[in-house]
Amino acid sequence: MRSRSAILLFSALAFAACSVPNLESESCTEARGELKKLYSLHFDRGREADEQYQRNIRQFLTEDLAQRIDEEGEIDYLTQTGDFPKAFRIGKCTETGKDALSFGVLLFWKDANRDEQREIEASMEKTDGGWALEKVERTEE
Repeated sequence: MRSRSAILLFSALAFAACSVPNLESESCTEARGELKKLYSLHFDRGREADEQYQRNIRQFLTEDLAQRIDEEGEIDYLTQTGDFPKAFRIGKCTETGKDALSFGVLLFWKDANRDEQREIEASMEKTDGGWALEKVERTEE
């Protein structure tokens, strides 16, 4: 009985010691989820933007960005490229001010002839409705 308790205690301590703590702030965790939903929606639609897509992404954008993004040209605003990537990954979060965050977003192109990645920066701000994308910029290469 005593050895069974000791084994259970040791197992619980070993499990707790192996868990990885979340070092990211609550704000970063919340905003990361919203940014991932936005980019997942964006990548699922490919280069075709219909009215339903436009309505769906507006919930993830600030009012100002929603108006600016309507004037999309040769370059896709959310990826900052005319060469649509195959995949993305949300990277490091940095708190840039009160209710303002910045994320590195890695973009990937991979096929038989190409294996490339680039990073862009996505700025988020806290609004009444939660976290929203405020700006996307290319980082220096």
